Amino acid sequence: MENFKLELSKASFKMDKDVIAYVIYINSQKIGLLQSMIESYEGIGIVRTLDESKGLLSVLASNNHKEIVLSVLEELRIALSIVPAPLPEEEYSRYLLNT
Repeated sequence: MENFKLELSKASFKMDKDVIAYVIYINSQKIGLLQSMIESYEGIGIVRTLDESKGLLSVLASNNHKEIVLSVLEELRIALSIVPAPLPEEEYSRYLLNT
């Protein structure tokens, strides 16, 4: 389980001093399910679809909620086929700034 959190931390991008984006791949048919779970769970994060055809998403979390978001993603990783998506920094910028 710690491996997943470590992998996910490597697939993250600090958007500013208060917000971190976790970038993941997921089965594209389950994007809506993850979005509803994250966004309705006390507003812990925001899910942004970066590339629907690839199932590439970012989950934005404030510093106050990042541990909760990590735990939720870890709990859902098998059921929703979540895989961390470490990208080069220029890819993060391209996806996150243009969506």
